[in-house]
Amino acid sequence: MSETTGTERIIIVLLVISLLVSGYSVISISPIAKNTKDLADSIEGIGDVSDIIGDLSEDIDDLSTGIDAILTKLGEVVEPDEPDEPDEPDVPDEPDEQVILNYPRGGIIITFDPHESYSVPTQECIVPVYETLLKYNPDEPGELMPSLAETWEISDNDYSYIFHLRRGVTFSDGSTFNAYDVLFSYDRAITLNEEEGFGPGWIIGQVDLDASSVIDAYTVNITLKHPYAPFIFAVASQWGAFIVDRELVQEHATAEDPWAHEYLSENMVGTGPYMLEEWVREDYVTLVKNPDYWGGWEGPHVDKIYMPIITESAIRRLRLEEGTLDIGGLGIEDAKGINGTEGVNVEIVQGLTNYMIFMNTQKPPLDNLKVRQAISYLYDYAGTIVTIRQGIGTQARGPIPQSLWGWDPDLPQFSMDLVKAEALIREAGFEPEDIELEYWLQGDESRRVAEVLQANAAEIGVKINLHITTWAMLTEAVRPGSGDVNDAHHLAGLYWWPDYADPIGFLETMYQSDVSSTNVDDYPFFNWGYYYNPELNDILDEVVRETDYSKRVELYHEAQTIIVEDAPAVFVFDTMNILTYRDWVKGYYFNPLYTGTTDFYNIYIVGRP
Repeated sequence: MSETTGTERIIIVLLVISLLVSGYSVISISPIAKNTKDLADSIEGIGDVSDIIGDLSEDIDDLSTGIDAILTKLGEVVEPDEPDEPDEPDVPDEPDEQVILNYPRGGIIITFDPHESYSVPTQECIVPVYETLLKYNPDEPGELMPSLAETWEISDNDYSYIFHLRRGVTFSDGSTFNAYDVLFSYDRAITLNEEEGFGPGWIIGQVDLDASSVIDAYTVNITLKHPYAPFIFAVASQWGAFIVDRELVQEHATAEDPWAHEYLSENMVGTGPYMLEEWVREDYVTLVKNPDYWGGWEGPHVDKIYMPIITESAIRRLRLEEGTLDIGGLGIEDAKGINGTEGVNVEIVQGLTNYMIFMNTQKPPLDNLKVRQAISYLYDYAGTIVTIRQGIGTQARGPIPQSLWGWDPDLPQFSMDLVKAEALIREAGFEPEDIELEYWLQGDESRRVAEVLQANAAEIGVKINLHITTWAMLTEAVRPGSGDVNDAHHLAGLYWWPDYADPIGFLETMYQSDVSSTNVDDYPFFNWGYYYNPELNDILDEVVRETDYSKRVELYHEAQTIIVEDAPAVFVFDTMNILTYRDWVKGYYFNPLYTGTTDFYNIYIVGRP
């Protein structure tokens, strides 16, 4: 056997030490011997490994002592009979903690498609993700601000609108936004509404798609079928006018689904400040900030919005008090109850929502004007403001709310008068005891409103049966499958706020009709009174073509007078809105034209525990 040199022996000893430091026990000899042999076999000219191992074994005590000293020097601790844990890999410093806003939602999302959705629970999620060409000024709801369009011009004949688009904008998937996306989006929204029968594309339905065109990548011409003065406000609506990613839609389109409706129903890709991270249909939605948002992220913002479904105001109140919700969205009673609680802010702000009880003007006995007037006199307006609204709101004066331009402060107004109501019913040829009405409604406040009317009607002998139901069942009741208005409700309660900042959003939608008919399909969907007045129709046709502001106000006053005199609805109250939130929430405000949604981009958190 050849002898190893001192240098070779040193090399082997160092190799053994290296193996031991890598995790082999210094107490058990067999792992040392096994791995040292394997290692020695791979080194040429080392000599007889067994002799070397034997020599090493004789000195193992000294070797172990030396290794212990080395390990101690390195600051490592080796436990007997167990292998060492491997060293932790180097990792970058943890980022600053994400700022999460906890915001409750009121219901289940049916679709994320921005050209299909027409419900608040969905818009709460859509509005932070998708954008429109223009936005409403929250301080002046009749004024518009740039969004995806920076500037715009209207032609002298009021047919064409030229929008100059913002450059450097991308969708959250990285695609570049341009004029083709605008024209494509309007085409998609209108076509889905007109051909597929769903979605609020009718809001921009005045667009003549064949006459509209892309001028260049950042300039688009939108031409109308006829002059329509409210159109510029419709462009900023939170319904139907959103811009989608043309390339994405085309990528996911199929022969059966050419507009990729199925894909956009469950996915969101917009140009807005936030994007969809997670969605559990009957539980929560999580939005996260879009890192490439064109508005930038300088200054404080929230990184993520967690939006669980919490329908009960009482539960929201508890969570707001304990701080697990940042924004409450409380009902009146809970907002009143929490007011004054340390760390909680309660604000009352002017809104654009009103509440009406529609009367089916085509169905006896409400086809008689005197009976409809009698029902209007049965209602206790003043008492409702005090007891149900607890002072938050005012009695409505006509079909549009007092905070919207064009409202007429001199309109006549009904007040409770049971004697006059009974007299009108008899003048119409009925005895009060012979009248029985079916009243359909949804929601707790609507129930309380209905009970006021029911109780007062009972005092003069009129019977009103209440049907408290879901939104889906309510819409089925007012638009029955038979298509006959006589199979529909007598009375139905509805809250309304405008789709855009023009009185036409109330008057055209709920009171205009081309014909007097017993077929529900001959009326706009929300004309729940099945009301027809040709004089009113002429005024509304004229007002949308008129561009002079003062003339438009005058025409709107005429229209409101006609509607109040015909009494197709009981005009109950104009609401005010209540904001409830923790005092660490900053930048939170209410835009009355985006009711039910929140501008999350402007919100930030300061001092939350």
